[in-house]
Amino acid sequence: MFEFFDEGGWTMYPTMLFGLLAVLSSLLLAVRPEARFVPMFVSLCALTFATGFLGTLWGVTGLVKASANADPADVKMIMTACATQALNSLLLASLFLVIGILGATSGAVRFAVTRPRLAS
Repeated sequence: MFEFFDEGGWTMYPTMLFGLLAVLSSLLLAVRPEARFVPMFVSLCALTFATGFLGTLWGVTGLVKASANADPADVKMIMTACATQALNSLLLASLFLVIGILGATSGAVRFAVTRPRLAS
């Protein structure tokens, strides 16, 4: 687990923070499905995705910079390290988003089922 974070670089930490907050806000939506909690959940999901994508861009930038000046024998090792950094951050963000969306979806289902119907 620590290797996963080390390979992902510094962007793993804000991604984890925003991802945990997104999951917690989805649990709040699951327990209390109220419209006032939706903007917080959506904002935290957007932050989670943005920091995960930032990590991907950071890794790809490192790949381009490092391979431009590298010895041809080292390019494979550099590509592997930078691609791992790029993908780990996006993977972590995706995991948190899937878990968060599942929680929010359960809240949406509860809201749809328990919502009082208007008289026709």
